[in-house]
Formats: sequence, C-alpha cells, structure tokens
Amino acid sequence: MKKLFDYITVIIFFAFCIFPLAGAVFSDSGKGSISGSSGRGDYLKSSFPLKDRWDRLYSVTARTLGQREFDGVYYDETNGRLIKLFTGYDEKKLERSVETVNKYKKQHSRMPVYSMIVPTASGIYREELPEALETVDQQKLIDDIYYSMDEDITPLEVFSELYSARDSYIYFRSDDRWTQTGAYEAYMAVARKLGASPYGAENYDIEFTNVPFYGELSRISFVKDIQPDMIDAYRCKYGSYIRSCSAIRERQIYTKASVYSRGALQNADKYTFFLGSTDYRSVQIDSTADDQPSILIIGSDYANCFLPFLAPNYSNITMVNPNELGKKKLKDIVTPEDYDLTLFLFDAETFCEGFAL
Repeated sequence: MKKLFDYITVIIFFAFCIFPLAGAVFSDSGKGSISGSSGRGDYLKSSFPLKDRWDRLYSVTARTLGQREFDGVYYDETNGRLIKLFTGYDEKKLERSVETVNKYKKQHSRMPVYSMIVPTASGIYREELPEALETVDQQKLIDDIYYSMDEDITPLEVFSELYSARDSYIYFRSDDRWTQTGAYEAYMAVARKLGASPYGAENYDIEFTNVPFYGELSRISFVKDIQPDMIDAYRCKYGSYIRSCSAIRERQIYTKASVYSRGALQNADKYTFFLGSTDYRSVQIDSTADDQPSILIIGSDYANCFLPFLAPNYSNITMVNPNELGKKKLKDIVTPEDYDLTLFLFDAETFCEGFAL
C-alpha cells in the first residue's frame, strides 16, 4: 500500500508541474516557448506555489488512500474535526511541574491553593481515535498528577464534566485549544469549590463573532474540508464587571476596558480574541466586584477564555504565564501574598512540558 501511495503521489506531482508548463508553451499567445530563465522562474512561482499546493495535494491524496494522521494531527472524518495527538511526555519534566506547584504551596502555606488540569481534545475523544496511535490516557494522567501534589492543594476535577459535554462545541475543530463553551463547562464545575457563586447559562448572551477561520491544526495537516471554527463570547447580562484589563509584555503595558479584543479577529491566531494575545507575560483584571476576594492564576493560555467568568466573583484577577517569564521569576512580576487564593490552570499537555517559577 505504501509503494502504491508513493507511485500515485509522484505521478500527481509531475502532472501538476508539467501540465501548467505545457499550457504556457502551447498557449494561444502564439509563443512556442518561454523565453529567458527569469520569465520561466516567475511563471512557475505564480502558477505553482510549490509548498502550499504540494502539501495540500499530498494531504488530499493521502486521505483518499486512507491516511488520517498528519504530523501529529488526526483527521476525525466521521465527526469533522482535527485532533492534536498527545502520545507521550517526559516524566522528568512532569515531575518538575509538580515540584513547582508543591514548592509554591510550601512557600505560601496559609494561602488556599487550587490546581485545575484540563484535558485536551485528545483525552476527551480518545475512544474515537485508533488504538494504534497509543494516545495518553489523560483521565488517569490527571488523577496521577493530583495524587502527586501536596494534600493541601485542592484538585479541581473537570474531566468528567467535559466528557459529558463532548458532543457540544467545547474544542475547536481546527485548533488545539478549547472554546469558551468548554471553559464555561469547567467554570460551572469548579466555581463553588473556589468559593464563587456561578452564573448559569441563562445569565449569559452568547455572541458568535461571525469570523470563520481554520486554526493551527488545519495549517499543519492541510485539511480544510471541515466546518470552519468560530469564536464564541459569553457576555454576562448584568454587565461585564470589567473596570480595566492590563496586559504586560516585556516592558510594554496594554490597557483596555474589555477582556475581548474584536480587532484580534484580524490576526492569524483568532484565539487572541481573548485578552488580545497569547504571549503576554501577565494580565491583570480590575473588577467592579470590589467586596470580593482576589485571585492569582498561574497557567497556560487555556486560562485566557476562562478569566471572563471569574469577574463577578473576584475584585482582582491576575494571570501569569510561566512560559513567558523568560529570565524573570514570579516574584519579579507579582507578590503572591497580596492575593487571597491561587489557582494553577493548565491544559494537561502543557503541564507535562515542565515549568518553574
């Protein structure tokens, strides 16, 4: 089968190269050849952008012959989605992350510390993936992570809630992150454990931004014959509760009056709609809920679309992304003692990549 596939792709490749060239040579213009090396180079560049078209051709041909996995991305044709495969991790890097969380708790023993490890789509839809791919059992992984943490760290389990909602639009079809609907399901599952009073779905207006897009997984696999994604924004009917949102990147501070950035929908990465970017070192949200406690969130960009749900319940919300600290330490960015509680919020795959504070 592999040899047959190789033969077919080679034939199609040469067909795509030769046919446009032949068309130019014997075109109605009366020119029997393409004169000059420069003209030939310009023609080939304009009529056959090799990398993009060849990769898409390869993807289509491969799928025609039954291939479904492309550079770590699985095409679930039945359900019309792409899934980034989580097939393994470095035990030492995982231990580093656990040790970092445990060390933080020891340094701030009087502060309530919570941990929420969110499964990726590869974990929730694992039963629908071929067994041969041998993806990580994320439910077991997350349970093991919680078991390894200090007993005074409160685990916030969201796997079962997301699994129950797996038929809803909780993960993007063409990107490797969750939607705000997925974040809302998690929020409803953990809010009361965090001491918050959650707002039910009836208290939100869900806005669909009407900007269809194909995300990073589509770019990697060159699969675009699925329904495009759409950013959804949950807007509380009682107001946003956001007084200001300040994001810091290096020495630059960006301040605005919303956690949503419609202008970011023009960016290649549409997920930057939440907070305006995914590479901020820290974000601080000043809420109008002045009589409520403050919360420090340390986590991956999965936290970006989760933050808006916390605004009614916390006077100040600060998020720090360890992967953007560079040479700085957490203490250089914030003073943890200034907050009433800390939440570590990571997707499972990023947590397994290791981080330090």
